[in-house]
Amino acid sequence: MADLYFFMISERKKIILKSIVDEFINTGEPVASRILSKKNELNFSSATIRNEMAELAEIGLIERSHSYSGGIPSDIGYRFYVDNLLDVIELNDIETNSIERITSISPFFQKKDVFIREILNYSLSVINRLSDQATFIFEPGDRIIPVKNIKLVKISECVHVIIYQLNNNIIENKLFFSEYALNNSMVEKINNFINYHIKEYGSNFVSELKKTLLTNNGMFNLKKEIISITELVQSESKLSNIDNRALISGMKNLLKKPEFENIEKVRKILDIFENTEVLQKEIKNLIEFRNLHIKIGAEFDNSIFNDFSIIGISYCFNAENKGFIGVLGPKRMEYRRIISIVKNTSMKLSELISEVNLAKI
Repeated sequence: MADLYFFMISERKKIILKSIVDEFINTGEPVASRILSKKNELNFSSATIRNEMAELAEIGLIERSHSYSGGIPSDIGYRFYVDNLLDVIELNDIETNSIERITSISPFFQKKDVFIREILNYSLSVINRLSDQATFIFEPGDRIIPVKNIKLVKISECVHVIIYQLNNNIIENKLFFSEYALNNSMVEKINNFINYHIKEYGSNFVSELKKTLLTNNGMFNLKKEIISITELVQSESKLSNIDNRALISGMKNLLKKPEFENIEKVRKILDIFENTEVLQKEIKNLIEFRNLHIKIGAEFDNSIFNDFSIIGISYCFNAENKGFIGVLGPKRMEYRRIISIVKNTSMKLSELISEVNLAKI
């Protein structure tokens, strides 16, 4: 939605909104027009700024308690800022060296998985120290989660839903569009054929199913649909495969933030840290993004995150197995700097783990 505003607001409003967000991130206090008018980069009068702020509030990019009060960014305002106004900064030498030191860990462990765990722990501590926020690393699994069963459900002639259950009992669904109309009899044949191969061949069912289709003339007309369905489920089971072992640190950093001084917000932090499944579910929704991804306040599925933002990015063990590393903090976090920290750490982590995977430990 924030992108819709890009062509709707003037360059002056964009400059003023950026200044409001930057100032609020620095101070945590509502930003008044008189404060902005004193900034050298803004050559606007206090009255002009006040009028522009009134219009920014009217379209929902900032929030104000009344017309003469200072403004703070709304969730949409933060989103507009992140997507359109952010200028990512270069890290200083101390920050860069801290991240570079991730590669200094010597592979003195006998087992590769133990060594990788140490790399992840160290990377977590680096981001934790540099960002002064809560930080997390989710490890990818090293396999596809086996599929327990698949069911194709007809919605209309060419629109279907694939409902599939993984061996960890997670149930997922995915829309599937067939190239031609499938009647109920065809749908039943597809379900029976696929689930027979799952039962007989387990995790190898896709390759065995393809072999059967080469010689089974009775399924020839459904061959393309069956392969598309099974390959889609197999691909999705990889994306769903975030290892349950989550490394999370930095709760104390959040408890020091002024945003979380009241007891209700402290409880939210404790809930997130005590029940990692809540955070894991949110991360699962982001793992599909190969590049940096930011989620802000009301954009989360769970209202427990309404006061938070996540800045995260995938890192790779290889082309198929991705983990996720990032920062959880208040919406008023220093996006410019933390984005650089997270991106640089992810690149260094991926580089080091690739080298470890190629080495014999």
